[in-house]
Amino acid sequence: MSVGIKMKVISDGELTIDLTLLYLLLKVGGVLRGQYIYVESGGKSVDELLSVVRGLKTSKVPTVGFCPAEEPKRLEGVDTLKNFCLELYEYLGGRCVACVIKVYSLIYDEWLVSEERLMKIFELSIKFNLPLYFNNGSIVITTCPSTYEEVVKLPTNAYVDGLRMLMEMVKYLQ
Repeated sequence: MSVGIKMKVISDGELTIDLTLLYLLLKVGGVLRGQYIYVESGGKSVDELLSVVRGLKTSKVPTVGFCPAEEPKRLEGVDTLKNFCLELYEYLGGRCVACVIKVYSLIYDEWLVSEERLMKIFELSIKFNLPLYFNNGSIVITTCPSTYEEVVKLPTNAYVDGLRMLMEMVKYLQ
């Protein structure tokens, strides 16, 4: 009989594990069902499987610990991103931008994107070095640096470059 793991990955719309671990579990064939991820072990023990996952940790998903406290300005009319970003915000006087992608339904307790699409978002985040954070069932992709001090060093209207980066990212998702 094959051993597998079942791990709770989401609770009240928030992740219970970090984004890199979720990425690695998906990379070894994890399947998302409701609040859980299921990973088939292929005959390995749970310890062996976790060892394989730890061994894959070559690319860390960039995350942001800094969430701008200021009220963001909602951006409209960015047609090339409208099918990708559910909401698009400009932060801190035009210095950075954040794209919100709804990936999990709190109401229906189900994932709104496939494992493959979620993997692709993670891989593109790594490729473009765009930090992510998980908020209320959404993945937020941001061009904001990790600290406020770094953000204020960015020139005003730097968010336009962030929009260009997001547009490049979307090209790879299609």
